[in-house]
Amino acid sequence: MEPQTKMSLEELKIFNSLSDLKVVFDVGTRIDTNYIDLKPEAEYHLFEPNPEFFYELRKKINKKNKVFLNNYGLGSKEDKLSYNLGMQKFMEDGSSMVLPIKTLDWYMNDKGIEKIDFLKIDTEGMDYEVLQGGYYSIKKTRYIQYEHWNDRLCFHDILDNDFILCYLGGRNVFCIRRGERWPNSLIL
Repeated sequence: MEPQTKMSLEELKIFNSLSDLKVVFDVGTRIDTNYIDLKPEAEYHLFEPNPEFFYELRKKINKKNKVFLNNYGLGSKEDKLSYNLGMQKFMEDGSSMVLPIKTLDWYMNDKGIEKIDFLKIDTEGMDYEVLQGGYYSIKKTRYIQYEHWNDRLCFHDILDNDFILCYLGGRNVFCIRRGERWPNSLIL
């Protein structure tokens, strides 16, 4: 099964222009390994709940150093939710597949991770919930990229004090922690 979405060239260009990335989180990885290909020296934490994508991703990664695969989703609280394979997203429609959800704060604490340099979230409408479950973690994050599917202003409630939000078009938003270096590829 091939994922319906691919990373845009703009997303990859921004990521590639960021310097000194040591820890990268990719929430909703699908089977995309473009980030790893661009910056193989970084440590990667990949989250993909879809068992078919996870299987393909594991074959692509094949024991690469500093890549940690996680076969569950991230959300606002630990839970088990219905997952729709066709739409590639968690839904409350009674889909037959029920998959686990953890929180970003739980993961950071459990793994003893002190900071995230780049956090990419592409969870087909659950991006806000991922941020809610990472309240403390996003305070230790330099750059965030997400998609807004619901009210854009709710993201401002979580991010505005610490980040400058740059709308890239469509639903894509790139956030820069106040005081961080602007990517060369991002002209405002």
